[in-house]
Amino acid sequence: SAALGTLTASTLVLLLTVSLTSAQMSSWGWRIPFLLALPIGVVALIMRVKAVETEVFVKLREKEKAPINPFKGFGKEEVKSILIVAVFASAAGLGIYYFFTYFNVFLSTTVGLGSSTAIGLTAVGLILYSVMCPFAGLIGDLWGRKRPFVIALIALGLVAVPVFMLLRAGVVAAVAGLILFGLAQSVVNVSTSVVLAEMFRARSRMSGGAIGHNIGLALVGGTGPLVAAALVSSTGNPLAPGFYLGAVAILAGVITWIFLPETGKRSMFADESASLKAQELELGGSTTPAQA
Repeated sequence: SAALGTLTASTLVLLLTVSLTSAQMSSWGWRIPFLLALPIGVVALIMRVKAVETEVFVKLREKEKAPINPFKGFGKEEVKSILIVAVFASAAGLGIYYFFTYFNVFLSTTVGLGSSTAIGLTAVGLILYSVMCPFAGLIGDLWGRKRPFVIALIALGLVAVPVFMLLRAGVVAAVAGLILFGLAQSVVNVSTSVVLAEMFRARSRMSGGAIGHNIGLALVGGTGPLVAAALVSSTGNPLAPGFYLGAVAILAGVITWIFLPETGKRSMFADESASLKAQELELGGSTTPAQA
């Protein structure tokens, strides 16, 4: 869905680019996407406000009969999970910002393609990526979360530089590079979305997942296009962004392989009493092993 939203925006920009002159686009055309996004933002806000809590969280709130503090009882396991999420979210965020944003800039500025051609190529890549995502989810359901996740992170790191080489080798090669990148990135993104939710209990799921995810996005993912442009400018090597992504993705793959537990069998709807008692034991509480 995120790719389809970006694809819709890219298609709109492509239509404006081919319909307006450069002067018109610079003067007022660039405002049109923002004006169209305003009512969509209102709709999204309404949907967000009307969203209901999950069943397990509602039951937990009824049991406690008080507002739930997600940070109450945060132990070393939650902190560890947040750090793990931050690591793989860094690679996932960097890859998706490259895919959604920087590849278009790279094709138009570094490679020298026209704006409409660059936007069109990235749009084709987004379509193919969108098709791949459901299959990436199926792989995670059949093979577990950890193994495909680690393989995809390592693969993303290994193909990063070759993809940038393909982007510079003509239109057909660029499409092949985008497909190659999309294959690895689809598994990485789908795995990230699922695993960060499965790693936390209902009490701290949204807060813990959001903290870890946004740390990774803010520090590495969100700064990715800026760092990539700076690397090309400072080194004069158009492949430098690929080396940066490759290093981040492979490092994230190794850390994920070592520290990520297999979360595929965890129930998102189970009662929290067992995990709460286990955490009390870990934190030196009064619950006995027999009670747990």
